[in-house]
Amino acid sequence: MTFSLTACGSKTDSGKTVASAPTQGNNTVTESSTQEPTEEPTEDTKIEIQADSLDALEEMVNKDVDNTVEALTKSYEKLKTEINTYNKYKANTKKVKAFYDEVLLSQQKLTTKLREYALAYAKMILASGDDMYDKMAKIKKEGVFFMSDIKYKRVLLKLSGEALAGENKTGLSAEVVDKITSQIKEMTELGVQVAVVVGGGNFWRGRQGHQMERTTADYMGMLATIMNCIYVSEIFRSQGLKTNILTPFECGSMTKLFSKDRANKYFEKGMVVFFAGGTGHPYFSTDTGIVLRAIELDADAILLAKAIDGIYDSDPKLNPEAKKYDRISINEVVEKKLGVIDMTASVMCMENKMPLMVFGLEEENSIVNALSGKFNGTVVTVDEYNINGGFYGKY
Repeated sequence: MTFSLTACGSKTDSGKTVASAPTQGNNTVTESSTQEPTEEPTEDTKIEIQADSLDALEEMVNKDVDNTVEALTKSYEKLKTEINTYNKYKANTKKVKAFYDEVLLSQQKLTTKLREYALAYAKMILASGDDMYDKMAKIKKEGVFFMSDIKYKRVLLKLSGEALAGENKTGLSAEVVDKITSQIKEMTELGVQVAVVVGGGNFWRGRQGHQMERTTADYMGMLATIMNCIYVSEIFRSQGLKTNILTPFECGSMTKLFSKDRANKYFEKGMVVFFAGGTGHPYFSTDTGIVLRAIELDADAILLAKAIDGIYDSDPKLNPEAKKYDRISINEVVEKKLGVIDMTASVMCMENKMPLMVFGLEEENSIVNALSGKFNGTVVTVDEYNINGGFYGKY
């Protein structure tokens, strides 16, 4: 079975694609070999994808992905060897920039190829002779494999209480929660395992209790997070999502006691898992709680949905000239004390190489966009560049 798809390549004067055809078994991929590819390929330039089975096509996809990751890994290791001190970094900023440019270009090329493979894959299924229900079920089941935009398989989402309150700045906004629900539903349908931690700032902050002991005020904050999780969980359920709420302490019949095994069991069942009550101890924020759970459950990344659209070098509410970071390392966050998350949580991310995505909850489809890396927030990397994590996800 052969499919002809639009992609990068070159053409002869007769209008036919000039291609070499390396073969492996019954698979043949033909690409331009006689001319250098143009920087901006034309729409009518073509690549031939020849595969006689779904397994053969999948093998071709895996090979392209592996080759891309291997090439970037070699470049990264070479750069890391050459630049191993801060002074060398300052003296070789052009090399660092060139590497990032190489990464972005490689990602763009791979994304284009994967989209072409996905189209060929769907056409094969539709031509397989299965009935319509089986066809759609198979496409849905296998779709994540070809969803090249999806970077993470398991994420922990932190929703700030203030962001959930919407314009009212207190309580809960049904409109905001409904938008969140539709995005989480889309993520779970793509096979992404999602856990949610909700702050309690829309009801209570420990610093408000200046006339009571800190421990008592913190326990009230834990209860506020549980109330938020119960509300959001019920909205999720009303939209067809399966949920469960785990707390670090017994909290009646509305929640269950946290354990790693229990959380993993819920993930395997396709449930959205809520972690309420923080760590269960005073003096630790929900920031620390979500990082602790992310590390414990081997999450690929933490998504921080806030009332502000990223990380700035100073408070943009107080400083109109505040500079927003598109990308920053967790080391810089700690050194500059930027307050993205509290210091305890920041150090835990740094030591355990847990990447963060910080973005504004109010932005349209911000959660789904963050999952695919196409967003307007800030990427907090765990290395100068980490091929197996950070912005490009863990493969």
